[in-house]
Amino acid sequence: MQKSKLAVFGLVVSVLVATLLPVSAAMAAAGAWTAPVNVSAQAPGDDAEYPSIAHDAAGNAIAIWVANSVVLQSSTSRDGGATWSAPVDLAAGDDLYQSAISFDASGNVIAIWQSSIAGEYVVQSSWSNDTGATWSDPERVSDLGLGTYYLGLTFDSSGNAVAIWRSDDGSVKTLLASTSTDKGATWSGPVPISTGDSSTIAADANGNVIVTLQDDNVVRASTSTNSGLTWSDPEPISDVGDETRGDGSVTIDATGRAVAIFGRSDGSQYILHASTSTNSGLTWSDPVPVSEAGEDTSASSLSFDATGRAIVIWRGNTGRDEIVRSSTSTDGGTTWSVPIALSPIGLINETRLTHDANNRALAIWVDYGTVSDLTPVLVSRTSTDGGTTWSTPVEFSDPTGDIETVLLTGFDDAGRAIALWVDYVNESVVKSSVFSDPSLPDTGADSSLVGSVTALGGGLLVAGVFALILARRRRSA
Repeated sequence: MQKSKLAVFGLVVSVLVATLLPVSAAMAAAGAWTAPVNVSAQAPGDDAEYPSIAHDAAGNAIAIWVANSVVLQSSTSRDGGATWSAPVDLAAGDDLYQSAISFDASGNVIAIWQSSIAGEYVVQSSWSNDTGATWSDPERVSDLGLGTYYLGLTFDSSGNAVAIWRSDDGSVKTLLASTSTDKGATWSGPVPISTGDSSTIAADANGNVIVTLQDDNVVRASTSTNSGLTWSDPEPISDVGDETRGDGSVTIDATGRAVAIFGRSDGSQYILHASTSTNSGLTWSDPVPVSEAGEDTSASSLSFDATGRAIVIWRGNTGRDEIVRSSTSTDGGTTWSVPIALSPIGLINETRLTHDANNRALAIWVDYGTVSDLTPVLVSRTSTDGGTTWSTPVEFSDPTGDIETVLLTGFDDAGRAIALWVDYVNESVVKSSVFSDPSLPDTGADSSLVGSVTALGGGLLVAGVFALILARRRRSA
């Protein structure tokens, strides 16, 4: 385990021993994970980092990643992630890093990524109209002369793509958006949304797109009703004057109901809060607490289905102990259940969550064990009642040197979800595993848009993520 990794995540704890809370016998583990496979298939000495993944209901999935910081590569699965094609190159350049990818309802795919041109970071894109078999030549989306970070991408219900990123001219940080109405072939000129430092994006079935951002210590939301061409004035979600941090996310369903989560300080810890909107993000409710006082929260993940049920999981830290907890809402995020523990006490990172209209939920996280161990492994728990009770934990990755950038897709129509992550031993490779529960086929009504969120790498991307990128750059140098 790298010392820089410990510094990034603040994992300074003593040796901890705990046992799991009892679980209902009726909630025995459902479904199973396949053995991990090497998606990136790197040669010895090569590194594959900064992955993204997108999938559709039919079981098609595309993963992209950066190889050796200079080549963007992709691989495609036609069987829900069980097997993957040989990697193909999408683009080459200097200093390639963050990326995002998204499907539309017709199988069109767009990828965007951060690249360096003549020493200046820009957003570039490529598109595929054959589910990733072939790709277009790269196109530049952002303007030269501005740094670009915190990329986000989604398709709206009309098949228009909206990309967002943060620019920095050295004095002002601005969130920008660009729209493509032709599946990524061309892009509109960048449109400023707001000043801000981090962001996440989601779209509903009616053509509305919501972006949340953190600006001057306040979490705000802006909405576009025309596929990102114009945006509303940012509306505060958190109270002005509160100390907040944006390690959260936003989701929206087909009816325009939205839920946003974020950390709100009580003076000593960040308590996880939720705010809701019933009009596609134009106005928001007062924040309500989700986690309990006395425990600092971070690394949260939110899922919201078409029935109005929301589930959130997060990493709780009492100063010595870390643990994964969850809470549910059955009224669209207005009220929340008492938090329950999903993990034993230890070192936790990278929580991810998805669920569907069948009340099936899947939560995963990285468990590093204890300070005396530090052998990371991916762990999952499942629920068949919308997060009220959970199965016993299952480890589904091989113990390894390090696990980073964990992503999780939603369920497809065959009841499969794909976990994708970076596995680092002597070099880093992109691996995947498939969770399958065919006894509970998906209805196709999952509107939590977890694909769009996971394309961001799990919700709002805050300064800690950027610090991790810098740490990895130093290690690769």
